[in-house]
Amino acid sequence: MKTLGNSTVHSYHQCLFRHLTRALCWVLLLTVLGACGGGTSGSDGGTIVRLQGKVTSASVAASGLLVTALESGDSVVTDSAGSFVIDTVLPQAQFTLTLQQGESVARLDTIVIPDETATVDLTLALNTQDFQVTVEGVSFAARTSDSGSTDPGIPTPTPAPSASPAKTPTFAGKSLFSGSVLYKDGRPATGIAIEVLGRNASATVDAQGHFSIEATSRAGSTSLRLRTAIAVQDVSLGVLPAGDLDVRVRLKIDLPLLPLAGDDSGFDITLENKVVRSRQ
Repeated sequence: MKTLGNSTVHSYHQCLFRHLTRALCWVLLLTVLGACGGGTSGSDGGTIVRLQGKVTSASVAASGLLVTALESGDSVVTDSAGSFVIDTVLPQAQFTLTLQQGESVARLDTIVIPDETATVDLTLALNTQDFQVTVEGVSFAARTSDSGSTDPGIPTPTPAPSASPAKTPTFAGKSLFSGSVLYKDGRPATGIAIEVLGRNASATVDAQGHFSIEATSRAGSTSLRLRTAIAVQDVSLGVLPAGDLDVRVRLKIDLPLLPLAGDDSGFDITLENKVVRSRQ
């Protein structure tokens, strides 16, 4: 039986040491990479962030656009000033927005969110001829700590000057229900009547598939009723909290192609998305 010399044993120990050192380096590297990520983590491991901004077209506010965060599915409709706000939880520290009007859809390139970001502010320009959107500006506001300081290098909104006590809003006692109603093939459900049940408030879906209804604020179970020339169908929005609310929804409907005479079975409605926040 051969006996290993001292030099052979020494070489073996050196080789083993190199392999162990390399393995330890890989473990540390993977641990650091796994800990990286922007924004603030929610209880489900996602990134809690507010996506807000303004959309213009030829320097004019682009209202009535459906803005959607693809990663979470949350969406809102731009207001008369072209502004939008989406409070959402993203699976990762990045997001992709789409802008939709009727069947036309524009998509932004994916934007990565820096660490500890609370708000992303976007300035978007929409070319309605080819329905392409351009990001003219983007800024990231950090989440404030208990001491009120923010991360350096990340711009934060300038606080508004102090003002006299706020007056009662003009919408006091009123909640706004708005959103889009589309057929399952993506066409706007133009002309369909929609009402908030029990609130004596209704509207008609416009040519882009959008609607807006201001109704009396009321806590509790809330439903919308959609009415066509041949059928009526309700869709529940669940239990809404008290207070003046901004409720935005996206609905898809499936009408029968050849409804039978006297058939009152209605039609299918899918509540694809709902965002509820205070108007205060």
